[in-house]
Amino acid sequence: MSMFDLQDRVAIVTGGSDGIGRGIANGLADMGAHVAIVARQQSKIDAAVAEIQGKGRKSVGYSADVSSQAAVNEAAAAIIKEFGKVDILVNNAGSSWGTTFKRGLLLELDESDFDGIFSTNVKSGWFFCKAVVPTMMEQEKGGVVINVSSVGGLLMGRSPSRTMGLYSATKAAILSLTRTEAAEWAPKIRVNALMPGLIQTDRTRNDPNRKATDEQLAANIGMARVGLPYDLAGAACFLASDASNWGSGSFVQ
Repeated sequence: MSMFDLQDRVAIVTGGSDGIGRGIANGLADMGAHVAIVARQQSKIDAAVAEIQGKGRKSVGYSADVSSQAAVNEAAAAIIKEFGKVDILVNNAGSSWGTTFKRGLLLELDESDFDGIFSTNVKSGWFFCKAVVPTMMEQEKGGVVINVSSVGGLLMGRSPSRTMGLYSATKAAILSLTRTEAAEWAPKIRVNALMPGLIQTDRTRNDPNRKATDEQLAANIGMARVGLPYDLAGAACFLASDASNWGSGSFVQ
């Protein structure tokens, strides 16, 4: 059996109905995993679930506010009841702007923006870990947690982006939590982080704050193009699989 094989493992992908999350969810399914999608919009959830089922894998979807511990607990309990286990947790839900917070210069933002983005980007992953990791600990083979951060969370060699201060702070917090989680839950649970750069999604394409074109953005990208959601699937599958069974607390860019 290939060390990359995820046959019949059970994955939860938050924010898995669209964008990066959907790309990762499809990649996990392509390698044999069953996938539970947790997101907000039911129509998008249904489409993502149908896509995974079309690959011959089991899939369920739950609409939940991932910034609420109660909602997360309810969704996690339903998934564990449905599948009997969770092998892979992908904490992907997050954004630089949303209905409860905006993006902007630091002095133009207020407390609701700070609380909104940290709740969506940071607390959601912590909530899901609290709801799922105890079950993983009881399993013979433990489990894997993949936290989706960003290159913006680690600014070594890069200039800070104006208007992205709070977003970058949340992504840096995710990296810090990843290291601590890896240390606290080893050796039963492996915890690593993905650090994508700019990925083209419906959300980034329709971002009202966006000014640069794809061509302008690609000029600063080594591969000379903006990334696509499925570009992250391989890295996520590697971290989820036995191929990375000696790696924890690492960041994959």
